[in-house]
Amino acid sequence: MDTSPSDASFLPALVPYVFTVIVIAAVLRCLQAASFSKRTRRYALALMCLGVVYLHLFPGTPPIPPDRHYFTKEMEVRYSEPEANATTTTWIETVSWEPRAFVIHNLLTPEECEHIIELGRKDVQPSLTVGGQNQTGYRTSSGSFLMRYGLSRTLAAVVERVSLLLGTPPFNGERVQLLHYEVGQYYLPHTDYFFYEGTEPTNTRVVTALLYLSDVDDGGETNFPLGRPTKEYKERNAEYLSRPTTCHGVQKDLVETAEVGDLSNLQGGKRARVRPKKGNAIVFWDAHPGFVRSDPSSLHEGCSVAQGDKWSATFWICQDLISPYEVLYELANAKDRGFIP
Repeated sequence: MDTSPSDASFLPALVPYVFTVIVIAAVLRCLQAASFSKRTRRYALALMCLGVVYLHLFPGTPPIPPDRHYFTKEMEVRYSEPEANATTTTWIETVSWEPRAFVIHNLLTPEECEHIIELGRKDVQPSLTVGGQNQTGYRTSSGSFLMRYGLSRTLAAVVERVSLLLGTPPFNGERVQLLHYEVGQYYLPHTDYFFYEGTEPTNTRVVTALLYLSDVDDGGETNFPLGRPTKEYKERNAEYLSRPTTCHGVQKDLVETAEVGDLSNLQGGKRARVRPKKGNAIVFWDAHPGFVRSDPSSLHEGCSVAQGDKWSATFWICQDLISPYEVLYELANAKDRGFIP
């Protein structure tokens, strides 16, 4: 049974600190019993406190969580639309190769979609951009973050399904971001990757998996303004792509030209659009093959919702493990709740 984290889940983290206080008190008591002077005892206390602070700030390298799947061991995926059971069979449709973007049809069941929405519905807050900024008019949705493993068996299974499909370690992803778009809400063109700083590359995002948790009556597409959709995608979705759209496309006042290059010949940039469909996912690479450099063509936007309600969940996969401590904490929560052995 899926449960939410307990309010007492922080108690195990207090054990080392309580134990440390007990040890310090015992050492000071021994020094006092051995008739050491007050000055000596003060020096000993100061050194022990410095040691505790040092261990807290520089705890060393924690054990790396095992690269394993607890819930999803294998899955069957077709690389073309099946002739039968097309609404239930998981299959992949190529959107474009610039960026490398693919629609994964029927990745989630309707029940899984509803479950993930309910996990974070009550906690949604106005969405922020990277760095915790709330840029007025740039991103108008609301959202919340969900633990991958420590919150729900269902969500953990979905996360593992995505990582298995992409061939990436399940722990290289950030926490899942649940997003809610009401009528008129949008996210202007942006990229998900982090820029390189100096000569040392950051642990940047390399793949984005956007899971559609609801159908949208009109609007709410994911648009790649710099994308070059394949001939097959344009033919298969010709009727949909010919409709009027709420997407902003490429406008020089909306994006950093230094980030994506010359925008003068892009003709609006509304060609590579993906319609949100409950249970589907759009997966695209934020970096070129080999992850040597980021891919500016992964610029994308969440188009304005014209009618209906849009719920989605974003799972970003990074080059390396982001935080071993965070993963170990989530796994400990999952074990406490009996999700994993």
